[in-house]
Amino acid sequence: MILGMKVRQLRQQRHLSLQDLSKKTGMSASYLNEIEKGKKYPKVEKIMALAESLGEQYDDLISLRLEEDLGNLTPVLNSPLIQKFPFKLFGISAQDLIQLMARVPREMGILARMLEDMGHNYDMRVEHFFHTALRSYQIIHQNFFADIEKKADLFRKQQGWERDRILTYDDLVPVLEESFGVSLDDSVLADHPVLNHMRSVLTADGRLLLHSSLSKPRRAFAAGRELGYHVLAAEERAFSSPALEVGTFDEVLNNFRASYFASALLLPRDRVHRDLKTFFKLSHWDPEAFVTMMESYKVTPETFFYRLSELVPHYFKTQRVHFLKFARRRGERRVQLAKQLNMSNVHIPHGIGLKEHFCRRWLSLYVIDELEMHPEKGMVVGVQRSQFIGYNSEFFCISIAYPGMLDKDDLYSVTLGFQVDASLRKTVKFLGDPRIQARELGQTCERCPLSYDRCEERTTEPVIHQRLQEEKEQLQALTDLREQTMVEA
Repeated sequence: MILGMKVRQLRQQRHLSLQDLSKKTGMSASYLNEIEKGKKYPKVEKIMALAESLGEQYDDLISLRLEEDLGNLTPVLNSPLIQKFPFKLFGISAQDLIQLMARVPREMGILARMLEDMGHNYDMRVEHFFHTALRSYQIIHQNFFADIEKKADLFRKQQGWERDRILTYDDLVPVLEESFGVSLDDSVLADHPVLNHMRSVLTADGRLLLHSSLSKPRRAFAAGRELGYHVLAAEERAFSSPALEVGTFDEVLNNFRASYFASALLLPRDRVHRDLKTFFKLSHWDPEAFVTMMESYKVTPETFFYRLSELVPHYFKTQRVHFLKFARRRGERRVQLAKQLNMSNVHIPHGIGLKEHFCRRWLSLYVIDELEMHPEKGMVVGVQRSQFIGYNSEFFCISIAYPGMLDKDDLYSVTLGFQVDASLRKTVKFLGDPRIQARELGQTCERCPLSYDRCEERTTEPVIHQRLQEEKEQLQALTDLREQTMVEA
C-alpha cells in the first residue's frame, strides 16, 4: 500500500499519466494501476525501473517511511482499527479505504486524529468498534443466520436427537467429552481468588471450567456454545465468559456464531415458531402462558428473549424489533444498558459512560423496580405498548426481570419490542387487550419534554431538552431578524 501511494504521488508530481509511465517502464498501464492501488508488489527489477522512471532512489521508494504530505496517514495505517476492522463484512477492503485516504492524505490524517481523540475521550477501545460492527452485521441479516440454523439441525440429526426435542445439560456433556475431548469441571472457579466472577473458562488441557453457582440452563448454554466453537470450526475464539480481552474481530464474530449455535440447538426454530403462533392467537395477554412457554425450553430469560429476536423477524415479517438487557444493583437507582440489539427506528442512547437517566417509564425499568419491591416473586413479567416521544411509531414490549446468578443483589431485565404495524396486528390477536397499558416514553429524563405534572417518574430536570429548545429558539430568532432586515433593505 505504501509503495503504491508513493508511486502514485511521484507520478502525479511529475505530471505523468499511467500511459506515460507505461512507456517509460515497459509495464502495462493496468499493471501500474494495480501497483498504485496496493494490489500488486512488483519484483526488484521492476521497482528499479519505476525508481529510474520517476527520478527516485530505489531505497527511498521501498522504504516504509512516508513523506510529509503522506505522513499524516502514518497513525491511520498503524491504527489497530484499520489493521483489525472487518471491512470485508461490509463489502469493502482496507485497501479501498486507504486509497481514498491517499487522495487527500492531509485532510484524512486530520480526520483520523479527530476520531482517535474522540475515542480516547469516551474511553472507546478497539473491541467497542468490533461489537458495533457485529451489531451492524446482525442488522444487515435481520439477526437470522440460515447457515448456522442448518448446522444445528444437522448436528441434532447426527446425534440421533429428534428435531423438536428439548435438550439439557445432561444431553450435551457426553457429546462434548466423547466427540471433542472437552471435560467439564465445576470445582475450580468459585474458589479462585481473582476469577470467581467468571461463568466459564476453557483451560489449555481441554477442561471447561464452570462456576459452581451456574444453574442447569446456564450450564447447558455454556456447553452448547462450546459445541458451537467445535462444530463451526472456529479457530480464533474467546477462552472465558465473559471475555476479558479481545484481540481480533474474528474472536467477537466466532463467539457470536457459537452462541447462536447454542441457542439454535436449545431452542429448535420449528418448535419455537409453532409455540409462538399458538401464543399469539390467544384472545388476551396471558403472562402465565408466556412464562410457561419460556420455561418449557429450560433456558434463561435472556436466552429465550434473544432467540425470539432471531426468529420473530424471520417468521412473522415484523422487521422493526429491539432487544434490551438492563442491569441495576439492589438499592441503587442508576441502571446500565448491558446489552442491546436495535433493529427498530428508535434511537436508544447507550453511549460509553452515559451520565443521563433512562426514562423510568420504560417497561424494562418498571419490572426491575417491581422485582426489588417483591423479591419473593423471583421473576416479574410485564407488557406495555410504548410510544417514544418524537417518533411516529408504537412498540409492543414484553419484559422479564430476574435476580443475578452469582449475586442476588444484581437485578436484570430483558425486553423485546416489536413495532406495531399491520403485520403485527394481524399476527398478535391480543394486541388490543385493554389490560395492556399504553404509555408515552422519553429516552432519558435530560432529553424528555414532559413536565413534572405529566410525568411522575421524572428523576431530574430536562436540561438537554431545554438547551436544545433554547438553541432552536435562538436560530429561529436569528432567521427572523435576517429576513426582517432583508425586507427593510
